[in-house]
Amino acid sequence: MNKTAILLVCMGHKPSYVEMTKLAVNSLRTKGQYKGDILLFSDHPELFDFADVRMVNVCEDEFLSRFPDLYNPNRHWGLLFRPFMGFYFDATEYEQVLYLDIDVLCDRPLAPILSAISKFHLHFTYAAAVSWLDESATTLDQRSPFLTKEFDISLLESSPIAQSSTSGVCSGVFGLYGSNFDDFMAPWRELILYLYKKGNVICDQMAFNECLLQKSIPGVAIPNKWIAYPLWGLVGREDLRDGKSLSGRSILYHFNPMSADIKLGYMKAFIAFGHLP
Repeated sequence: MNKTAILLVCMGHKPSYVEMTKLAVNSLRTKGQYKGDILLFSDHPELFDFADVRMVNVCEDEFLSRFPDLYNPNRHWGLLFRPFMGFYFDATEYEQVLYLDIDVLCDRPLAPILSAISKFHLHFTYAAAVSWLDESATTLDQRSPFLTKEFDISLLESSPIAQSSTSGVCSGVFGLYGSNFDDFMAPWRELILYLYKKGNVICDQMAFNECLLQKSIPGVAIPNKWIAYPLWGLVGREDLRDGKSLSGRSILYHFNPMSADIKLGYMKAFIAFGHLP
């Protein structure tokens, strides 16, 4: 078996989400020269007309009936969907699986990243961020990238998984073998379900970080040189921006952190000019 899959998730019907998804898919097929399967998980598949993408319909009622503890009026269930993808497709059909956020553009052939995915690890990316903040957090300990009070960002920076980077961990790009998909998603999924059942509303990024730090998911980083975060210079972190993020320097460009409408504008500019204005 030598079959690969790219996984994308677009929940909701916001026009900017839909358009970002279309730009991401087009970049994979053109600049990325990717000819394998692309699976798009969406609760509004009628918004897409791809001829070369496998649409996976995710019904809100069905999902929340299966996982009722994930319902929260202040946080859309779709923001927690990624570790639950395995319930909606057979990952064992694929040798290598790569998940990408919809605000990621491919600018060079994707083959080196796919080839680097090994059988025994989940390959994650570093994010150009000192910490990931929970928007509902009101105290400093809640603003940790981890889940419990005894963890803080210094543990991430000094941990073996992040020794080669001063930045954080990002779940916006990760790769793994299809045969290990459920085994590697299960700790992430189970931690989210456990915490939501206790009434601890967290983002899935925090649970992802915790699983990597505690080694319940065996993680190894995708080389930083293949991933760029071109918008960080626009939010006062010039030290984390990859130069001018000129087209051709990296394989993937992750347009984070900004609101969806702003991301979309910069993604269009990057496609048009090969760099940000």
